[in-house]
Amino acid sequence: RAKKSSAGGEGAAKSKGALREKAKEEEHAARLLRARELMELPVVHEIDRDLMEELLLVGQNLGTVDNETGAFVPMEKTVEWLHDLRMALAREDEDSRLATGVVCTLGIVKDKLAPLLKHFKHRHEIVQSVMRILFIVTAPPTDKTRGDAESVLDPLDSLELRALKLRRRELARKQFSD
Repeated sequence: RAKKSSAGGEGAAKSKGALREKAKEEEHAARLLRARELMELPVVHEIDRDLMEELLLVGQNLGTVDNETGAFVPMEKTVEWLHDLRMALAREDEDSRLATGVVCTLGIVKDKLAPLLKHFKHRHEIVQSVMRILFIVTAPPTDKTRGDAESVLDPLDSLELRALKLRRRELARKQFSD
């Protein structure tokens, strides 16, 4: 009987492990799908490919939320990954803020940074890094962006110039809606 009960316990542990592994695989597949969908957005084609890959990599390596406990499980070197994210956001053009849009679209703020703050509020270096990132992400639009958002298209401009102004206006208005 003792052998049967221990074998049954091992089977339950294996099934829980298999469920965890399946959940991780599903989460990874969902992230890849979100990244592929993001690559199809017109804004992504204007962002530097290296910067886009860096943002995807950082978002993936900050950590995950454990499905069973709901606790955030950070990856190794979380503080360094946060620093990399802050540096990537600091390099972006402050008028277009495409990298900020990508970070928000990927859900890095909601899915990674907020749980990091919640579960690691006692770790000063994590809190400080996350707050610096949030400061960059929530910065108000620049005066140039405000002007672009309020601009009126001149029908006498060339098609290329109108298309450029229209795109700048759309990007600027998007910043106000985010």
